[in-house]
Amino acid sequence: MAAEVSGTGGTGGVADFVAEYQHSELAAANRAAIAELCAPAATDSPSGAAGSASSDKGAPPSKYSATIPLQLQMLLQRDLREYWRNTSYSLTRWLIMLTIGLILGSVFYQQEVTDVAGVGSRVGMLGITLTVMGTYNVIAVIPFMYTRKALFYREKASNMYSPTWHAAATGIVELPFIFVEATIVVNVMYWMVGFGPMDDDPAAQSAAWWIFLYFWADVFLLAVAMTFLGMMLTNLLPNPASAQLVSALLTNVLGMFAGQATPVAQIQDWLYWLSYAAVQRWATEGVISTQFQYFNSPLCYPSGIPNPANQTCLAPDGSVIAFGTQYMTVREYVFSDPTEGYSGALGGRGGYQYSYRFYDLLFMLCFIALVRVITMAASHISFQKR
Repeated sequence: MAAEVSGTGGTGGVADFVAEYQHSELAAANRAAIAELCAPAATDSPSGAAGSASSDKGAPPSKYSATIPLQLQMLLQRDLREYWRNTSYSLTRWLIMLTIGLILGSVFYQQEVTDVAGVGSRVGMLGITLTVMGTYNVIAVIPFMYTRKALFYREKASNMYSPTWHAAATGIVELPFIFVEATIVVNVMYWMVGFGPMDDDPAAQSAAWWIFLYFWADVFLLAVAMTFLGMMLTNLLPNPASAQLVSALLTNVLGMFAGQATPVAQIQDWLYWLSYAAVQRWATEGVISTQFQYFNSPLCYPSGIPNPANQTCLAPDGSVIAFGTQYMTVREYVFSDPTEGYSGALGGRGGYQYSYRFYDLLFMLCFIALVRVITMAASHISFQKR
């Protein structure tokens, strides 16, 4: 590239910037850095660099100039820098989660649960929180990943980085940003609403902190699972429109079988298995079962004012309701069987159980691992037309 340069004296000349760069100290330093990065380590196998001699067993040399650890190191550094600088993606989702947490926390501020309607309101609020966060993450990551496709294809074609480690690095870099996202929404909403054990007995109060940490971990794992699901779809489908369409279909269909809107016990037998395939079901079961396990405050089903003195239900005028109501605790109601007449309950066949709380986390971890394996394998798929 040549350009005409004018001096202060009015005389001009033509400067060849390419030639100037080739003879500059910067070019020499860059060439030395590239040679250092491409040189295989002394402990590497002979197949660790392109063009190196084959091993004694005749193994072919690698087509990549850098070793796997070096590829991961450079990709992690670059992706972390890109995520930090891309405020339209990283910062925006933090602000959106802060807004959602403030809205839900304000609407349900220090909510008291004293009747069936209050239980339904709190269950619905937990379901909304998980649904909104999961749906937003899977939809937001798709267009962002497609903006990086051109660079990915170029580096793949030039054998600069392996597609497998490219996908692995992106998933690793996502984790701290998702953790901050979950931290914001949980800590804002949890204390504003007043989640946690509502009883004053020592057993409930001693469990308060681990229930909070469980809630935090549950929300974090769901956000990771849905984000990685979006990443997987970007590797399996050719364009953002198809990926977002499939993601909307998956999240909505599987969300119907999560057991919160429609209790699992009321799902038809031939569709019953879908509740176990829905990652939303395990996330929702975990937070709801832990939140209501120590909730032994009394209520009257379906209506009435509980009278703990003699475990009866009272009408608004103070008279005892003899028929049509049942005195029970909030926990007993939540884990009752909806097919036995307890409308809004979440127990029964295949329903929510407190004993599954750690299986819920384990299933989400397995789901995340499965999605990551598929994502890394699908990274070798190319949708280029030329």
